[in-house]
Amino acid sequence: MRGENQRIENKEPLPETLRQSFEYRDVEGRLLGRAELELESEETEIPPKKKSKDLPVRGHILKQFLLHGEKDGQPTSVDMLQLARRLDTKVLMTSSRQYNYEYNHDARIATVPPLETLTDVGIFLHELGHAEQEGEDRFSVLTYLYGSEKGLRDTVNDADEEKIRILILQIRDAIPETEQFFTDDDLEELRIAAQEIRQKEMTLNKLRGVHEKEAHKKNPEQERVKEIKEQIAFAAGEVHDLLVDFSALVEELHVHDLLALPTRIMERDATRRALSTAQTIQDDGGIAMFAKHFVPIEATVHGHANLNSDATAPNTRDTKIETDMMEDLERWLATYSAGTAQLTDTKNPYQKILKEYDKKR
Repeated sequence: MRGENQRIENKEPLPETLRQSFEYRDVEGRLLGRAELELESEETEIPPKKKSKDLPVRGHILKQFLLHGEKDGQPTSVDMLQLARRLDTKVLMTSSRQYNYEYNHDARIATVPPLETLTDVGIFLHELGHAEQEGEDRFSVLTYLYGSEKGLRDTVNDADEEKIRILILQIRDAIPETEQFFTDDDLEELRIAAQEIRQKEMTLNKLRGVHEKEAHKKNPEQERVKEIKEQIAFAAGEVHDLLVDFSALVEELHVHDLLALPTRIMERDATRRALSTAQTIQDDGGIAMFAKHFVPIEATVHGHANLNSDATAPNTRDTKIETDMMEDLERWLATYSAGTAQLTDTKNPYQKILKEYDKKR
């Protein structure tokens, strides 16, 4: 029997489906198209990757995404989830804008922003481009090499030639064309340089041990202690100089460009797929996918890392900035140093391989 002051709460069950709709307009306010969404009502959480300091990503799984437009006076409708279903991939629309969006190969989930603008639709298509890559051998072999360039600075600072060597061999195996730009002789040069550093570090550590022993004697010989300290300083200077030389060698051999190649190839290809699909939607659905439009200013804070603080001033209307899908996706590529400017960098030997991958698409 319930006590007199005990309240009975009747909780309404969550609806099975949430519905949202967005209108897409150009900078003049003309209606370009309209999105009709159905999402799972229960929020889904995707945990961060191992060793990542990122927070979990929360959002709702898309059940339906229809893009309505008009062509030749007749209404059109494009099923935007058709590709995702064919690829057996789920799409999670995040509850708030994120620093980055991605396709999780293990979970087969693409995270995309709130689909408020055509720019957001471009990111949606880009992430599905990554999902589509998984079914093609020349891209699937690159999947687990994606992001190889991350942490290179620490690896160079520690002269950890073994880690670099393993990554280079894996990339050369996945992209055989790279062997002409990074040879076995280059690998040997890295090994010798790293070996010299390790030998000098061993000498330095031995001197530090001797100093520790001498300095803690009851009656240490001050001249001897002073002499060892001078030797330690000299040896530390040698190690420092060798590390600087090793870093210069890594740069000279374009190691970063080699390690970043899988990332750049996959990002450029995913963007090409997104733009190609957007063009098909424009042709078939009569929706001007590449029209100039406004996006929320908060989207630029996370997605447009190369915009300075006053870059939005000329185009600001309330809290929005003018852009278009192609411009935005190119900005994303620039954050990976994978934009069109990369193909004109004559110092980077791997731009030739990027061009070849462009031709194959």
